[in-house]
Order: sequence, then structure tokens, then C-alpha cells
Amino acid sequence: MPCTVDAPLTSHDRELVAEAVEFARTATGAAALELVLGRPAPLELQAHLEFAHAAVLVRAATPEAVAPLLRGLGVAPRPPVPSTVVRDRLSRRAGRPVRVEIVHGAVGGGFPGRELELFVLTGGHPLTPEDQDREAHLAFRAEGDAVVLRGLHSALLEAGLAPDGGGHNAHEGTSVLYFRGEHRLELALPGHHEALLRHHLGEDEPGEDGAEGEGDRGGDRGGDRRGEGDPAGDGEGAEDRAARSDAAGLATGVLDAAGLTAGAFDAAGLTAGVLDAAGLAGGAPSTAVLGGADLDGAPPGAAAFPRTAPHPSANDHTGGLFPLPTNDSAPTNDSAPDHDTTPAHATDATRHHVLTLLTGAWRTSAVATAAELGVADQLAGGPLTTAELATRVGAQPDPLNRLLRFLAALGLFAHEDGRWRLTPAAELLRADAEGSQRDLARLYGGLFYRSFGALAHTVRTGGCAFTEVFGADPFDHLAEHPDDARLFEGAMAAGTGFLAHVPPLLEVPAGGTVVDVGGGDGTLLRLVLRSAPGARGVLFDRSHVADSARAALGERADVVPGDFFLDPLPSGGDCYLLSRVLHDWDDERCAVLLANLRAAMPEGKPLYLVERPVREVPTPLALGFDLHMMVNNVRGREREVGEYRDLLAAAGFRLEQVLDLPLEMALLVAR
Repeated sequence: MPCTVDAPLTSHDRELVAEAVEFARTATGAAALELVLGRPAPLELQAHLEFAHAAVLVRAATPEAVAPLLRGLGVAPRPPVPSTVVRDRLSRRAGRPVRVEIVHGAVGGGFPGRELELFVLTGGHPLTPEDQDREAHLAFRAEGDAVVLRGLHSALLEAGLAPDGGGHNAHEGTSVLYFRGEHRLELALPGHHEALLRHHLGEDEPGEDGAEGEGDRGGDRGGDRRGEGDPAGDGEGAEDRAARSDAAGLATGVLDAAGLTAGAFDAAGLTAGVLDAAGLAGGAPSTAVLGGADLDGAPPGAAAFPRTAPHPSANDHTGGLFPLPTNDSAPTNDSAPDHDTTPAHATDATRHHVLTLLTGAWRTSAVATAAELGVADQLAGGPLTTAELATRVGAQPDPLNRLLRFLAALGLFAHEDGRWRLTPAAELLRADAEGSQRDLARLYGGLFYRSFGALAHTVRTGGCAFTEVFGADPFDHLAEHPDDARLFEGAMAAGTGFLAHVPPLLEVPAGGTVVDVGGGDGTLLRLVLRSAPGARGVLFDRSHVADSARAALGERADVVPGDFFLDPLPSGGDCYLLSRVLHDWDDERCAVLLANLRAAMPEGKPLYLVERPVREVPTPLALGFDLHMMVNNVRGREREVGEYRDLLAAAGFRLEQVLDLPLEMALLVAR
């Protein structure tokens, strides 16, 4: 029965809001897609879609009436904004005008940017469970050029979704496409994608792909169509949504072996470089690759979502719109799974998933080859034909065309009007790009590609794969091979953008001295000194590394060459930095280094460590880097926070804080 008017928020609505908040706060992107599709999502969709918010419809006397409930759920509501689309759709169903406003609020938790979108029906109009079921949706963000987005649209249809309306928000420059499956899905795309919208709405002009359209597969789709007649566009807080889309900075990227984007960033903005994930997962032809990774990872506190059955309708009130899995639904050793999982009965999606994992090395090699040839540098001046490009990079036209065609399918280049051009992800392969990842691609597709080929040696013997392949420990090899050392330093510099977040977190007294132990090329120390104009710096590292920092640091810092295991460390500093050093060494060597630091540091001065700790709920990125440290470092490993705490305590330090940084890095503060 419809709800009566002017009553307080019903218990059903309160439960519905709480459920939506919890789902938005804890669900991984893969779980959200699975709920929409009714089955596990193809990896291509997980790679290109970022779960943004959960939306539900409730009835209240005023939009402000929901604020206490939201605050009690840990959501900070923003001022309400008028609805356009939902209002018009409900008005058509009711046969009279209704009023709907929207309240947005960040839900917090482990996924930055996640929100609740709450539609509030006011003014004394009834609300049915059917209305709530129809208007609830999960929203996802994506970016890319026309080819990538058309492919993404096709992938959503192939996954079983039906078009359910859409339009362009001219005011905020966002195109929004709706789909319906087990749940409703909103796809937000920055920019005006006119051809894609026409295709989605079945309005293709003669001669266009998909001219037959999709028909009115969405049921209520006609009432959801918008654009020219709706200057406000999507109405549903579009100004907030567009801002979130811009902030997401999604790259069309390259798919790593697990199907994650690994372009400028992965879809959650987590990778440090073009091949951060692919280089570790795809590694080499004989390498087992990372798999089953979710688009958003699994930050601390995120629930691990098993497969979720298609949700019950709101009509039966026996389950919510966004059901969270329970322990009762998880298979146990005493209960057989409800489907045959033998190889003979593997689904096409499962086979595709495994095949994607097995071909990760091809992606690594393809991107590295484009970087080695300097393709992006040659396209920096504008689009070129295959023949023109082949002449410039010294390649044969046909093999080069096939290479670029593959990379274009992964979003790295684009082919239009017979010419190749750069995409945002490919821009990062230019040697002169800010934060260029060309060296990272060459390293992951060259030196480290070869070492990952000996992963089995490491697993069987415990020995270092790099040493097995190259005949020397990694740091000894770099000291003896200047070209490889320069490539390594260039690659490491590509992943230092997150270090800009470190200086504001440090306590640097006016006129104080900052000592960076193992400071490499001095990137972090330069950032710290820039933020503390009166401070001076000291950089300590091996001579072949420290020499490269002298010119960049100038007169504000002293460069002291040495071995931090054997030589005395600079004493008397006001704060000490140890950035991405401990993960290079085993516990015994870390103990020596920390003891040397304790001897050099004045009592009470802070020690700042930058590391990528393995969280309580581990993510593929951190675990992938742990595998990388095992392969490409004699004694390296990523550690849990508790392990860092124990190492510090044994050397006389107390771990005081763990502050999150981008790319799943963290600043550990000890004294």
C-alpha cells in the first residue's frame, strides 16, 4: 500500500537509507556491478567504471527532515537541490505534479568520493515500493575517447543491461546514460557525447552504427530521455556529479593482466605508473599474474563481497534494494556450492577472466615497445599516418600498425581519419611530459620483465630472481651499469607525484635541518625544503645515487655519500626522512639501519617513514608490490603496520601515527 502523507520517515525508509549508506561506504566496485548485473562483472567493466554513489527515493515532509537520520549514519548532508528527472517521471506516473528534492552527502569509509544521493518526495504525495524500486540506482563514473566509450557502452549491453534513458547536462558538461538490469545503473561521462547518446537512445542517424537502436528496452525509458528540453540536464545534483567526475581523474588507461586500468592511473587512481600493475602482474611470459582484482581495491574496513543473488523487489519487503552478503550466504566446507564449478562447466566469463590473466605479459611488452620506440614523442606534434610514424621511429609499417591497433584497444592511442594520435594515457609516455612514465614502461618491460621470468626460481629456492637472471644483486648491478641505473632512477621519479602530499604533514622547525637517509635523487628533500624556506637539508645515499642530487638540491642541502649500514649517519638533525627504504631490506638489515638512525638522532626528534604497508584487508596493489620486492630485491618485502611497529620498537622508536597518502602509501611517524 502507498505510504500516507505527513508521517515521519517510515521505518522502512530509514532502513532503506541506512542500507544504501552502508553499501556505498563498503561495497567494492566489483560488488556494485555484480548487484546491477546479477552476476560477476566482466573485467573490462571493472577496469573502466568507478562506483560513485548509491541513490534511493524516500518520502518526508521536507528535505531537511532527513538530515538527523543522515548525520546519525555518519553522512554530512549538503543543502538540497531540486530534482528534474525523477520529479517529472513521478509526476507522469501520479498524473499530477509532484515535488522532489535531492540531498547529497559523502558517506566516508575506505573509498574516497563515495556518496549517497537521496531523492526526497515532499508535499503530501504517496510513495509506493514500486516507485522506490524503480528510482534506486548505482552510479558509476568513466572517461575516455569516443572509441573507448562506445566500446564500454557495448560491453554494458553485452553484459545484459538495457538502455533506460539518458541525456546531456549542457550547464555542467556531463552526459548521463541510464541502464537497467537487476538494478538501475547510471553512467556519468564528462563532456557532450552526442553520437553516443543518440545511439543509447535509439536515435542514430541513417548510416550510423546501431541505426536500429535498442528499441524501448528500458520500459520507462521514454520518460527518462532528456537533453534539449531540459536545460538543467540530469537535475540530480549534476553540479556535484560533474565535479566528482573531474576530481576522479579516470584514465582510459591500459588494462593490466587483471583487467585493471594501468594508464595514467588505474581506475581508482591507485597505480604509480603506466605499468605499475601490469608490470608486476604481467611481468614475463612465465609469470603468474595478479587476478580477481577489484576496480577500487579493498581499502581498510571494506567488506569482501561474495556473489550476491539478484535482489528481491521492494514489493516483498523481505530484502533491501542493496543487500549486503551475510555469513549465512557464504559457502562453507560443509555445504556444496549452488553451481558446478568444474572446468567442464566454466562460464565464458570465467574463461575470459583466466585468458585475460594469462595475456598480461603481452600488454606489458606492447606498452614497453611503444615507449622504447618513442611513439608518443613523435605524435606530440600532431597525428601521423602509420607510414609517417614508421619512418620516424624506425619501424616496419605493418607490425607497427598491429602494435598500435592493440594499444588503441587498451586506450593508449587513438586512430581517427587514417592517423594515430595521443590519448591522455599516452601523453604520459612522452619523454618530456611532467611525471613522464616512459622510463617506467621501459623498466617494467625490460630489466624487470626479464627478472620476472625467473619468478619460479624464487618460489622454489627462495633466491632472488633478479640475481639469478643478471648475476648480481639489484643494487650492485645498478652500481655497475650506469645506463640501467639512470633508467631505474627515471622510472622511480615517475612514481613520486604522491610525495607532494608529504611536506604539509611534517614538523620542520624554522631554520631546522632535515636529514634524508637513502634520499635518492633528492625529490622528497627538495619538496620539503620548498615548503620550509628557512630549513636546510642533508641527503645521505650511495655515491652513484647521491651524485645525481647535487645540482638539483643546490646550496640549501649537503650531499653526503655513504653506506647506511656501514657508515655513520649525519647527526644532529631536527627531523629524519626514510622514504621507501625499509621495504628494500629484510628484518635483520632494517634493524641495523634503524639502530644507526637511533644513534645519530637526538632524543625526541621525529623519524618519518614513507612506505606502502599491507593493510588489514590487503589490496592487489600492495600484494603485487610485495611480489615485486621478492623478485627484484634480494631481501625486500612489504610489511604490515604491526611489523613496522615491531621493527621500530626494537630500535628504540615508538610508532605514533600512520597517515594515509595517495597510491596506498602511508607516512609512519615515529620518535
